[in-house]
Amino acid sequence: MDRIIEFLSSKGLMPETIVAVISMLPVFELRGGIPVGILAFKMGMLHTAVYSILGNLIPLPFILEFFKPVSEFFERTNRGNNFIAYLRRRAASRSKIVEKWGYIGLMLFVAIPLPGSGLWTGSLIAFFLNMSPKKAFVYIVFGVLIAAIAVLLLTYLIKIGIIQNTGIFVKKVGV
Repeated sequence: MDRIIEFLSSKGLMPETIVAVISMLPVFELRGGIPVGILAFKMGMLHTAVYSILGNLIPLPFILEFFKPVSEFFERTNRGNNFIAYLRRRAASRSKIVEKWGYIGLMLFVAIPLPGSGLWTGSLIAFFLNMSPKKAFVYIVFGVLIAAIAVLLLTYLIKIGIIQNTGIFVKKVGV
């Protein structure tokens, strides 16, 4: 995470932009953006939440609407087909709650602030389970909002010293 922060900072990006960009990334999402904003850049909680949520949501309509033609394009090549098959297996291995609870399960899956869950994987699960993109969009947005509240709370507890920052969120505080 430190390398990403340093790289983006070296490009002259404002802290808000860095938080939004980190929140867009599939691995980190707002689970990375919120701690960076609060712990590394000393941004306020609401300020950080707004940029993290917006950043996290930017890819959502593109994933839900354009993944079908993109996956069809990739499936035409051997490597691309292998990549789509990998994404399908990854989504399937994490889709139990969504298969059981439908759209509510999708929202809960996205809301869980753990690695491997979140908007990107939730969107792929919705796609591979042929869920309605418009309906999935609404439930994923609610999941992102719940995740933001959970991560804000955890980050605040780290900030005030109730939970120790082990470096999982941000190793170097104060960029």
